[in-house]
Amino acid sequence: MAIFEYKGIWRDKRFLYTAWQTIKNRILCIYCKGSVCLRPVHGQEEEWDKGDSHFSRYDLVFCCDHCGWWFAHRRLYETVHGEGYCTVQGAAGNLFPLAEIDDDDSIETARIELLRNWGRAKGVVDPRKLEEIVAGVFRSFGYHASATAYSNDGGIDVVLEHEGKKHGVQVKRYKSSIVVEEIRSFAGALLLNGLPSGVFVTTSDYQRGCHTAVKGYEELGMPTELVNGQRFFQALELKRREPYEKWTELFDGEPQDLPQIVCATIF
Repeated sequence: MAIFEYKGIWRDKRFLYTAWQTIKNRILCIYCKGSVCLRPVHGQEEEWDKGDSHFSRYDLVFCCDHCGWWFAHRRLYETVHGEGYCTVQGAAGNLFPLAEIDDDDSIETARIELLRNWGRAKGVVDPRKLEEIVAGVFRSFGYHASATAYSNDGGIDVVLEHEGKKHGVQVKRYKSSIVVEEIRSFAGALLLNGLPSGVFVTTSDYQRGCHTAVKGYEELGMPTELVNGQRFFQALELKRREPYEKWTELFDGEPQDLPQIVCATIF
């Protein structure tokens, strides 16, 4: 299940103008900064006359193959009494979390900062906010996830429930690698809380003995998964959605209110 979906439309004119110039000149996604990956996925044309004017309208939707960010634009050409005008309007898809993490804006801010500057933010993010972010990521993958009481968590930071089974999660914001004693302590917490399996999430990495310990617990019927900083960051990153196929998938009816990006006399 993808972590992100698209629930809104950017209508900031300066942002749209930047997007339009980017697409015209380089065909790059301005959201994920990917390589040449933005491509047209849908277009439609229409022509009509009104009074002394002749109109030609072209609608086109671009979608990034990497992250799914989209940009739609409408070009309207009007010719009247030998003079032609072109109006370009547009709208851009913005990204929202699929599973709402929390009503607390500071948690969402921390999540965004982790995405923007992982190298710095992973060492300074508030541990409690990190637990809420981890819970939100698991909810995005279809789990019922809730962070436990911070003062009396019994060594379990997040409890997951999926298909009738519960799992425990421990979250550690560490700069140095996790040592095997931490894994053994987590296994004890799972046992004391009656949880048959667990996931250990850290912003750093694991020493070699940790993986050996996990293999032993799996043989004893207590599977434990280790998620290091790199893997967790990948879970936070943008996930691709299927490209839009129709203009109407972006807008209800005719998008008459698209913000104007530019208007110019063409001849």
